[in-house]
Amino acid sequence: MRFFYCDSGLVGNLGHHANSARMIVGELRRRGIDTRVMAHQHVHPDLVDELGAEPWFDINTYARVSDDPVCGWLLNFQAAAQVTHNNLVCLGAYADDIVYFNSAQAPQFSAMADLVKTYSAPRAVLEFGVDPGLEVLDFVDDVPAKFNLPDPRQDARAVLYRYAAKMAGQEALQRISLNTFEPWSSAAYSAILETPVGVLPVPREAYAPILRRGGNGPIFVVGILGHQRGEKGWHLVPDIVTQVLRECQGVRFLLHNGDPEGWPPMQERVRELGRLYARVDV
Repeated sequence: MRFFYCDSGLVGNLGHHANSARMIVGELRRRGIDTRVMAHQHVHPDLVDELGAEPWFDINTYARVSDDPVCGWLLNFQAAAQVTHNNLVCLGAYADDIVYFNSAQAPQFSAMADLVKTYSAPRAVLEFGVDPGLEVLDFVDDVPAKFNLPDPRQDARAVLYRYAAKMAGQEALQRISLNTFEPWSSAAYSAILETPVGVLPVPREAYAPILRRGGNGPIFVVGILGHQRGEKGWHLVPDIVTQVLRECQGVRFLLHNGDPEGWPPMQERVRELGRLYARVDV
């Protein structure tokens, strides 16, 4: 048996992709499982050396090939799904192999569904990287039962996931282990795909010893860490931090952005907080 760890978003250390690969691939290799890491064509040489990552996928998980305001969302899906499927077929995986796709979106989901329809279909496991884009209106037993779909020109995720599931068919979907790392997200995916979606343990852990800075007392350091973008609310941070600092004298903030050059005006506002307040580290 071979284990193919696939991630077309694995390029560098920004975001969660490299850390997920370190955790999952490291554990597989510790167990003596023959594991290959299939990354994007432009994967950084450091990850090639560290993980044995192979430049493989021709299109990035987040790539956009069209900016057409009407149907660009559909053109992007079709292009990524077809190219990713071609790359997966070239793996040469057989029925006793496992193909795992990390942080998949609709095109990668569609490509995996097509893969398992082949004669020598491998065992397939897929983890969805983000929520499916549903506006949930009501729940029944903690499961989304009523929801709205955004205009696909603004957010096509839910439409494309449902479309990919319908095109794949239930027989193919039952041959893929579909998962997220969070129960609510899995429930939302189950609703839109009309098939069960499991929950996996989150592949994260600290790499350094935990340092207790407050002695035996409570710690009042609020950390906002990661690859900051608008959909994560980074633009709300300055006002929130300012208000909390005014109302709570014992609180400190640690503000981190893995891509500080990605949004220069917003990053400058955050840096200004560090200059204004001694209790803010940026």
